[in-house]
Amino acid sequence: VLASMLVHRHGRTAFAVNQKIFAQYVRRLAADLIAERPEQGQLYETLYISDGPSRGDYHTGSNILAWKAATVMAEDFSDLLDADQTRQLKQIAEELHQSLGQKCVRSIDGKPMYVEGTNRDGSIIGVHDGEESDLTLASVYGFTSRDDELIRNHARWAHSTRDPYYAPITGGIDFWDFDDSNGITYPGHIHGLCRANTREELKDALLELRRTTDLDGSFWWWPFEHAEQEPTKVKRGLGKCGWCAGEFVSFFLHDIMGVERDQEARSIRIAPYTPWRHFSWKGLAFCGGQVDFEQVDDTLHFTNRTDETLHAYLQISMQPDTMLEDVTLNGQSRRYQASVIHLHDGSAVGVEEEVEPGQSVALTIRTR
Repeated sequence: VLASMLVHRHGRTAFAVNQKIFAQYVRRLAADLIAERPEQGQLYETLYISDGPSRGDYHTGSNILAWKAATVMAEDFSDLLDADQTRQLKQIAEELHQSLGQKCVRSIDGKPMYVEGTNRDGSIIGVHDGEESDLTLASVYGFTSRDDELIRNHARWAHSTRDPYYAPITGGIDFWDFDDSNGITYPGHIHGLCRANTREELKDALLELRRTTDLDGSFWWWPFEHAEQEPTKVKRGLGKCGWCAGEFVSFFLHDIMGVERDQEARSIRIAPYTPWRHFSWKGLAFCGGQVDFEQVDDTLHFTNRTDETLHAYLQISMQPDTMLEDVTLNGQSRRYQASVIHLHDGSAVGVEEEVEPGQSVALTIRTR
């Protein structure tokens, strides 16, 4: 999964590992997924994620990760496999996606949502484990959309007293499996970002994270003790959390800034949904060079500072309860070429354009 992300962002040649060892690894992983392949309509049985249990006989996040692994091996690394392995991995991915929707989506308190996991007898896991990260990153993996209601409902449930591992005073999620000394674990805080369906909710979720970071923005692995009664007393225990840093950056880049890059296709997607109407990102690495993008109210600027012609998809999120009147790219109307999609609490308008090296373009929407 990580290899696929690196290849899409920076190209196959930038994936600087021992290719022979990597090929052996991919073939072994493909063989394992195929050998342990669930019956149609079933999921992989699960045991551990990192150093804690994958809760339930069929853990949701772990099966999403298996779906992603099967997908990228079949799509990005099929040259390392034989045709039959590729075919079986594609089938496994299709069946997992369908089975996850059938087995791991339930209605709780009248709201449909993904659950932490399920058991062979059909019962569900009634907690959210604070160190479960793959459901948080399901949209980053491409398993679902970034405004998926089923994940949002789960995140809201997980950050409520309906989840027995939720700590209402500190707003974190506990990790109880070994002893009481560790307490609140930080990946649960990152999952809180999935709750947001409005810009104000996203702003609040980001501020919740910021209140527990150090001045430089870095995360501690255990921000609070188990029974902490003072929400400003950050524990700063067991070192910094690189896991959360990677999780947050991945979520922020994909879901909040809406950035997706494909070096081989020379394509880039900039589709922000942010609490801010003004922001600027200079020097995002891509295609051996950099790109810049900036939003000012209802205009999104994009500059290609690479030596390649880029296929750019630019998207602006409309404010709720507004009506679209026009769409322009560099002052020329693109109303009939633009796409309009639903996103979170409103709509978003997108336009595709071939952007030459050194060229800047500006997408503007007019609403009322």
